[in-house]
Amino acid sequence: MIKYEARYFNNAHRISDVPIDAAVTVLQDGQWMSLSATGTAVISDGAVNKKSYMTLSSMWGALGNGIGVPITAMKTGRDNVSSTGTVSLLMGPFRVATDQYDSAQTFVSGGALKVYDGADATKAGMVTPLNIVGVKQALSNTVLGAVEAAGAGNAIVTVTAVGMPNSPKAVTVAVANNDTAAQAAAKFATGLAADANVGNFFVVSVVDATVTLTARTPAANDATMAIAVAAGTSTGLTPTAATVATKVAGVAIDSPLKTVGYVFKVPANADDTLTLASE
Repeated sequence: MIKYEARYFNNAHRISDVPIDAAVTVLQDGQWMSLSATGTAVISDGAVNKKSYMTLSSMWGALGNGIGVPITAMKTGRDNVSSTGTVSLLMGPFRVATDQYDSAQTFVSGGALKVYDGADATKAGMVTPLNIVGVKQALSNTVLGAVEAAGAGNAIVTVTAVGMPNSPKAVTVAVANNDTAAQAAAKFATGLAADANVGNFFVVSVVDATVTLTARTPAANDATMAIAVAAGTSTGLTPTAATVATKVAGVAIDSPLKTVGYVFKVPANADDTLTLASE
């Protein structure tokens, strides 16, 4: 549902001249659409290489369902698409109030908006805040065991990350007789930070026996990112398999090309509308 913040004269009408794609069976006015390769209107997926447009049209069933059927006899809401097969798209400067926004997010006045591009189908075609900060992914591994009295040698720490050169990278770290888990972890952290591949990709930190790697650059969450410890030629340390459980999930910075408008009025509550101004 949308409220158009402009005054109409009796002889002014919206133009519904864009054919809707057959794959669209339900449409809410206020959702965002883009054009397919054949020129039909589809629900926007927020892709950066596609221009998105807000629709003023709504549809509650397959094309043709509304032919000859009174609006009062149809499903809740109006249907101005199924009998014509075309939709109205807003183009150019406008200001509207809409309930088609991701209410789970926090909006700020003047903040940039994008079309939702996540996996939740219930939010398809809605607006959500443009992420201009991102989140740096981080993961940890806790060293277990201790080096035996005569167990000195070279342990191996292997780091895996998408985008890191030479991934997975195995870093050899010397440990001494009787090193505790915390002492070994400190040496692992020093060795990882000094490695050209790992150190340039991550900020390495250590607390007690836990080594944490934090990506230097925000990026989409990497489900394969991992750190593993092997005793190598040393004895006493307990090998830990590659852990892919991230301490902090990564979030990429959105391209400014995804911007479709800006917040004009923040919703007062979950049931309120969000007012946006187009570019």
